[in-house]
Amino acid sequence: SLSDIAGAILLSIGTLTFLFFRSWRVAVFAAVLVPVLSLISHFFSQRITTTARHQRARESELSSAAQEMLTAVPVVQTFGQTEYEQERFAESSRGAMAAALQSVGLQARFSWLVGVFEAVSTSAVVWLGIWLVNRSALSVGMLILFIMLIQNMFRPTRKIIKQFTLVGKVRASVERVAEVLARRPSVRDQPGARKAPPFRGDLEFRGVTFAYQLDPEDASGDSQAPRVLDAVSFRISPGEVVALVGPSGAGKSTIAQLIPRLYDPQAGQVCIDGCDIRTFTLDSLRRQIGIVLQDTILFRGSVAHNIGYGRAGATREEIVAAAIRAHAHEFIEIMRDGYDAELSERATNLSGGQRQRLAIARAFVRGAPILILDEPTTGLDAESSDQVLAGLNELMKGRTTLIITHDPYLIQRAHRILVIRQGRLEETGTHAELVRRGGLYASLHARRFVDRDEPASPAERQMETR
Repeated sequence: SLSDIAGAILLSIGTLTFLFFRSWRVAVFAAVLVPVLSLISHFFSQRITTTARHQRARESELSSAAQEMLTAVPVVQTFGQTEYEQERFAESSRGAMAAALQSVGLQARFSWLVGVFEAVSTSAVVWLGIWLVNRSALSVGMLILFIMLIQNMFRPTRKIIKQFTLVGKVRASVERVAEVLARRPSVRDQPGARKAPPFRGDLEFRGVTFAYQLDPEDASGDSQAPRVLDAVSFRISPGEVVALVGPSGAGKSTIAQLIPRLYDPQAGQVCIDGCDIRTFTLDSLRRQIGIVLQDTILFRGSVAHNIGYGRAGATREEIVAAAIRAHAHEFIEIMRDGYDAELSERATNLSGGQRQRLAIARAFVRGAPILILDEPTTGLDAESSDQVLAGLNELMKGRTTLIITHDPYLIQRAHRILVIRQGRLEETGTHAELVRRGGLYASLHARRFVDRDEPASPAERQMETR
């Protein structure tokens, strides 16, 4: 603690001053003790901090393993991996315990060494004092006082040692937090960025090339990441609905992430209403973009809070109106507390379709002119999918919409389809045009609807008859 450190310094200064006035020989000897003790303390403080940092890392791994295991209990039990997960957790626990024991061991060795040094120092003062007493240069009473003063010099040090492990842990934690706070986001407002005006929704990619790269602080060497997008260019008119289709890993989700500037391209431009989005402030840009993801993120809190999360200051009337348009009002009303019903962590007390409809309601509240739908119906049963699709149809009206989906109904609902393969724009056109061309889209379509054994869903049969 600071009081112990300050006390040790003041006591050392006072003791040395008194000794110089009474016996310069003893004072010189005592003055030599201070730097030696400081060197010992510095030696151990560095190692205690290092072991504390290692201990914090092991404790973090243990917490991560526990969280992962607890959130995946059904999967662990279903696959019969209980013993494996228990052993994995036990291994992490043993690592954390070993790190803690190493830290405690260092503290014990530090305490022992200081104790030995104190005993040797006291013995040396006694022998020096006896020598001075024999020469009548020092009285016996003064010798006893000197011995007490030397012992008092070590007393604050012993108190500090007890706190050294705690201080090392705090220092290691502060360093970890400082590393995070010192990092600068790779995407940030450019110098001279301005607030975005209300968008009309004219979205354009101009020769966009992108590769996922490490932050400069983490990058090592000259290794080049593979391109995810390679000179992609397309334009979506205001109010147009465009479906983005292609094999897995083609770069569809990357295109969606570039629009709200979650990443910046290495080459080319993403423009809205003819302006490079990097000229706008991030907050004003993202405020005018609505997103509905495959994995709906809902927060612990009321239903109304989660819907109103789309726009700060949304009124209860606006929240209810959004829920009605998203076809979520019915199931919200039959909940015990209606719009004030509390959702559990990750909204596990709702079905997948209900969570998705709340996300659609949230997008309604946001009222953004540009909408991104990333696999919004994946994993839903037929009934839930129909209800979600009804909400999406209402949501897309009058908005520039980019849909990433394999759902045949949503693909056909689009005014135009963009086909992506290996980061390049392969084809563009309507469903009928692309099927007639016999290219990649026709191949994907044939594979999905012709070369399969299971019967088509109602939505798929509807698409096939068109």
